[in-house]
Amino acid sequence: KPDIYQSSIVPGFKYDKSVERVVIVGNGIAGVTAADHIRRRHPHCEIHLIGRERHHLYNRMGITRLIYGRSAMQGLYLLPEQWYDDFNITCWLNTHVTHVDRDARTVSLGTGETLPYDRLILTTGSQSFVPPIDGYGMPGTFVLHSAEDAMAIRAHVQEQGSRTAVVAGGGLLGLEAAYGLYKLGLEVTVLERSPALLARQLDARSSEFLLAYLEGLGIRVRTEAEVAAAHAADGAAGARVATVTLGDGQVLPCDLLLVAAGIRADLELARQMGLELQQGVVVDDLMRTSDPHIFAAGDVAEYGGKLYGLWP
Repeated sequence: KPDIYQSSIVPGFKYDKSVERVVIVGNGIAGVTAADHIRRRHPHCEIHLIGRERHHLYNRMGITRLIYGRSAMQGLYLLPEQWYDDFNITCWLNTHVTHVDRDARTVSLGTGETLPYDRLILTTGSQSFVPPIDGYGMPGTFVLHSAEDAMAIRAHVQEQGSRTAVVAGGGLLGLEAAYGLYKLGLEVTVLERSPALLARQLDARSSEFLLAYLEGLGIRVRTEAEVAAAHAADGAAGARVATVTLGDGQVLPCDLLLVAAGIRADLELARQMGLELQQGVVVDDLMRTSDPHIFAAGDVAEYGGKLYGLWP
């Protein structure tokens, strides 16, 4: 075994030898951390790490950089690819889980394989929340939650020659996205429902400084405003967005609409499995779900009635 593997094992830890196969659904920070700590304490079990994205673990908080500039994904990876081989972790990238049989303890993959498990860990993370906006989903409407989202935005702007962008949401993610679009050369308007920017994070004076800075860059900010509908240029099906209508009826030009209205726990798989849910997957003090062979961690896990640490 590689030296890094041998030196990482926790000496003297008494692991459960009956646990021979661990499957982790989700290869974000929670999933990879779980795989890391399991391997450090259980040197011999199989560990399968399943990710829907085509990338290994990366810094999700840095994806705005993929919108502008050189768009280098390499600088966002948090672990070298060799790490997974050194720790004997089997990675399934660009792979969807289609079904979990809790009685048989198997995970079915969209690629046709079936993985048996002794312990299953759900780290499915979060997904972007999109409020009801008539027309959202047409070409030119986006969220920004993954590297693929950022790359799709960059490609759309270049392919369509986009000039104007509207960002629906003036929170941290919305402002980062607005800055990325500004750096890409677009005229950007940010819509914030509250009377001030980052009202939860900043006092009134600091919020005013932030507003002045953004406006100094040329980014327009409208508070107490939100998108009600997105419209294509000619109303034809399949046509890309050209304007948005605000809640007060005003119409703004818009070649690209980016909705940044927050995130929610991704409960789709857990719901299909019949696990106990509230805002997230309910877990106990040991991170066990309502099924003793299934655990949950990260954005998707709810403990004591709270969701801790939603990682943007």
